[in-house]
Amino acid sequence: MFCVCDPSRRPRRNPAAFPYDTQQFTTDYQTSKVYKIPPDDARFRVNEQVGRETFYLLASAQRLTDLEKLLETYAATQPAEQTQAATNVLTEIRNMIRQYRSSVQPGRPVPIAGNMRRGVEGVEISAPNFYSKTFTIEHH
Repeated sequence: MFCVCDPSRRPRRNPAAFPYDTQQFTTDYQTSKVYKIPPDDARFRVNEQVGRETFYLLASAQRLTDLEKLLETYAATQPAEQTQAATNVLTEIRNMIRQYRSSVQPGRPVPIAGNMRRGVEGVEISAPNFYSKTFTIEHH
């Protein structure tokens, strides 16, 4: 499972909100365990940079090693090369969403902007092969 914040929007060292690091897949990854995104007491914060923030939630029955490699490459790139690395990450995500579009059940839009939600528990993700959901937050 991955939760990736659009790396082209605002450069960051690691655009993946989950896994916390890719080593987690071999050291601490259980299908029945509850994971918080972001972890524990951390929070996503709206800063002074206005615009749209996009998060991609992806889950697959198979490990997404191509995406893992692209995220690791992005994290290791120098700022001058981050634009191309971000494009590569987004292209891979969009290709996966297109590839599995017919197997993903359509969902309802999730209102986020304008609704401050506290104490909201996550939902269980269940899909035979692949699951994706895109969350967009607009802030002005």
